[in-house]
Amino acid sequence: MRSRYLVMALGSLFLGLPLLAAPGIVTSLATAPSAVAATSATPSISATRLDDGRVRLSGRTRVGRTDLNVQRYDASRRRYIHVRRITSSAYGWYKTTLPARTTTTAYRVRDLRQGRSSVARWVSPARDSCGIRPVKWNGTLYDCTWAEEFSGTALDATKWYVHGDESPNTGNPAGAAACYKPNNVSVKDGSLRLVARYATLLECPTLTGALKVLTAGQVSTFHKWSQRYGRFEARVRNTATTKKGLHEAFWLWPDAREVDVTKWPYSGEIDVSETYSSYYYLTIPFLHSRYDAYGNITSGPNQNTAHDCLANRGEWNTHRLEWGASKIRIYVNGKLCLEHSSGDPAFKEKYIVAFTQLLGSSGNNFNLLDPPPIPATYEVDYLHVWK
Repeated sequence: MRSRYLVMALGSLFLGLPLLAAPGIVTSLATAPSAVAATSATPSISATRLDDGRVRLSGRTRVGRTDLNVQRYDASRRRYIHVRRITSSAYGWYKTTLPARTTTTAYRVRDLRQGRSSVARWVSPARDSCGIRPVKWNGTLYDCTWAEEFSGTALDATKWYVHGDESPNTGNPAGAAACYKPNNVSVKDGSLRLVARYATLLECPTLTGALKVLTAGQVSTFHKWSQRYGRFEARVRNTATTKKGLHEAFWLWPDAREVDVTKWPYSGEIDVSETYSSYYYLTIPFLHSRYDAYGNITSGPNQNTAHDCLANRGEWNTHRLEWGASKIRIYVNGKLCLEHSSGDPAFKEKYIVAFTQLLGSSGNNFNLLDPPPIPATYEVDYLHVWK
C-alpha cells in the first residue's frame, strides 16, 4: 500500500535537524448492588465504565422482546431523567452505551410493560486535568502528565516548538513540494491548526526546482518535553478529499537529547496515525525499528503497521497509543488497530510528540493537474498524555 519511500518519509523529516531531526480495555467500575437476576418482571442491570469515558449498561429482562426505559439519576436535580428507550433481544438481553456525566449517581432500567425496574448505583470516576482517568492493563489508574486543549488564541511556546526552514522539505521536489513555515501554525476556536498552502514568491528559497511550491505546518515538543511509556491520545480532523497530495501525521520521535536519531530506523519512531488523501478512508499506523528491513508486517508479535484501520477524512477521529515496555497498542475511535509485542529496545526510550500537515509523495504525489483542496488544514482538538 505504501512504497519504501513512503515508509521512510516521516523519519526523514527529523533527520535533517541538528541533534534531533525536525521534528477497550473495559473495566467494570460499578454494578448494581442488587443486580437482580432476570425474572418474568424485573430486569437486571449493571453499569460499566469504558476506558473512553462512556458508560455501558447491560442486563436481562424476561425472555422475549421488551421495551425498556433507560434513566439516570442526576444528583444536581435530585431526580431521574429519561435518557433513551431501548428494546431487549428475543432472549431478553439488552445493552446500550451512554456518555458519562459527573452529576450522575445511578442508572435505572424500567420495564415499560410490567412497570418493574432495577437500579445500578454509580460512583463518579476519578478525574484529573486530562479528564476521567483511564484504567491501565493491570487495573490501576493512569496519571495525567500532559493536558493540552488548545483553548487559547496562540500556541504555548513553553510546551511547543514550531518548525520552520530548518526542517527538511516535504512532497515531491520534481513536482509539488513544500517547506515548513511558522505562519502555517495557529490556534483558533479550541483547536490547533496546521495548514498547507501555496507559497508566495521566494518563500521557500530551497525549492527553486519544484514546478509548484507550497508551505506546510509542523509542531512538536522538541527539546520541551518527552516521556517513556504511557497513554497518548489525540482527536484530529483533516481536509476532506479523495484527491492525491495531502499527508498528515500524529507521531512520536525519540528525544534526541538521549537517543542518536541518526541511527533511524533502528532508533525508533511511533506513527500513531498517518493519513494520506489517496486512502481517504484509512489511517495507517507504523512502528519504525529494525523490523523495517522486513517491510510491512501486519500480524504477529512484530506487527509494525495495519491497512484496515478506518478513519474517514474530513471527520473527527480519536487516535490512542498505549505503550509499555513489552507491548504497544494503537486504537482508532476506540477500536484496536495494531498490537506489537517484540520488546524492541527502540521503544524503551523517551519520545517527543509531533503533529504534521505535509504534502504527499510517491503513490500519493500532489497532482498538479488535479490538486486537492488548498489551503488544507489538519486540526488537533486535544492531546492528552497519561503515565
